[in-house]
Amino acid sequence: MKINWLPFKEARSFVHKLKFKTVTQWLIYSKSGKRPFNIPSVPRRTYKKEWKGMDNWLGTEIIQTQKRVYRKYPDARKFVHTLKLINRTAWTKYCKSGNKPSDIPNNPWHVYRNSGWKKKGAMGDWLGTGTLAPKDREFWPYKKARTFVRKLDLSSVTAWRKYCTSGNKPDDIPSAPWDTYEKEWIKNGGMSDWLGTEIIATQNRKYLTYDDAKKFVHALDLSGSTAWRKYCKSGNKPEDIPSNPNNTYKKQGTWISWGDFLGTNSVSVAIKSQSFLSPKEAKPIYKKLFKKYKINNGNDWRRFAKTHGKLLEDLHLPTDILVVYSEKNAMKWKRQK
Repeated sequence: MKINWLPFKEARSFVHKLKFKTVTQWLIYSKSGKRPFNIPSVPRRTYKKEWKGMDNWLGTEIIQTQKRVYRKYPDARKFVHTLKLINRTAWTKYCKSGNKPSDIPNNPWHVYRNSGWKKKGAMGDWLGTGTLAPKDREFWPYKKARTFVRKLDLSSVTAWRKYCTSGNKPDDIPSAPWDTYEKEWIKNGGMSDWLGTEIIATQNRKYLTYDDAKKFVHALDLSGSTAWRKYCKSGNKPEDIPSNPNNTYKKQGTWISWGDFLGTNSVSVAIKSQSFLSPKEAKPIYKKLFKKYKINNGNDWRRFAKTHGKLLEDLHLPTDILVVYSEKNAMKWKRQK
């Protein structure tokens, strides 16, 4: 049933006469059964366009924003600390709740910009969390931080993580150095360089054989080269497995493909095409397949290819005919003729 609510100004005028001073009083009244049926219990939803906050609705603060008198920053901050809010999102939610005193601003960064609001770490100071936004944090330069960390004599990634959660790590050294020092991290060799456990020039490092490295990587169950790069940055990669296996193992002549290295079995079309029949050889075989399996269009072929992949592999035929035998690849097939 659609309710014909009173116009905003009439409803607000009625509420002002009730002389409520708090949101709690309004909420109790709304549920008491005394509230007229044509005045909503959640006015901010009904009067979205006209809504100016609970102070305006209750009549407790009929003052233009620019004329409001707010508490001084230290007093306002002291009050906010008692709320135990954990971040800016929680602060915004609190401001919308209607429970905030009218002499504390919604936007303290604006009101107190010249009287206490810090340029960095401001929200953490306001809420009492002491937390700095990532963009406001200032970490030591890579070499200075690395020198400090090496003196800790940590032997592994596990030891580093345990140290980070111990409460002993200085705030100006990041817990995730692979993100903070991304360029230096990749250039210098990752976690072993950071901890000082293995300071070996890249060209002098001894890596596992391709097959042994591949066996280890398969157990990680990574989905592709993007996931591999993320894993390399995590600090968990053993030093005897290269970050760029395609380069390292190509030089050794053992590299096959990313699909083979990661265990996804995805092989590039270029590699697969080396075993495919030429268009001239493939054409009569395709015709026989189309006739035998009653393949009349693209949808029929796609369904067939999904269920007869092994057959096509044995016949050295690609499933994606248009791509493999495209005009783009025509010269390649002509050279192979």
